[in-house]
Amino acid sequence: MTISSILQIVSLAGVVLVSNRLTKRKREVDSDGNPTLRLWGNCFIGLMLGIFFLWITLKNLSNPFYQRYPENTAVGAFFCVLGFLCAAWGYFCKITLTRSAITYQYLPFLTRVYPVKSVESVESQAINSAVIRFSDGRKIAVLPLYSGRDHFLETLATFIAGRGA
Repeated sequence: MTISSILQIVSLAGVVLVSNRLTKRKREVDSDGNPTLRLWGNCFIGLMLGIFFLWITLKNLSNPFYQRYPENTAVGAFFCVLGFLCAAWGYFCKITLTRSAITYQYLPFLTRVYPVKSVESVESQAINSAVIRFSDGRKIAVLPLYSGRDHFLETLATFIAGRGA
């Protein structure tokens, strides 16, 4: 096993550990202090993949094999762009809870608003995941990929309990 292989394995383990740590954050809030769910793990992994494939693509530009078969460079560039797009999606995708609404922002220009008063139930599905069901049949899945799940679900339960009183 060469030193390069060992460094690659250590780097991959570091990326996985940091990503895992980012998804296990107990509390996420926005600038107003409202509980928020964020995809920081996806953002970090997408960023690392984009940087990795950018490095591979740039490194192989002078390789005669890649000059003879440019579709291989196109594949590297595709994965580079895909990694950066996943990072952007992880950065912009968030679910914010206020006293009156749950705002689900997919991208800066794609947002859905769900009134808190229409929440029927919050069902636990598996370890660290839940489904928020609304009276109109819509639902939001709170998956283990989101950071800040605990604080978000506790605050939502408080809002629902306060609504019934």
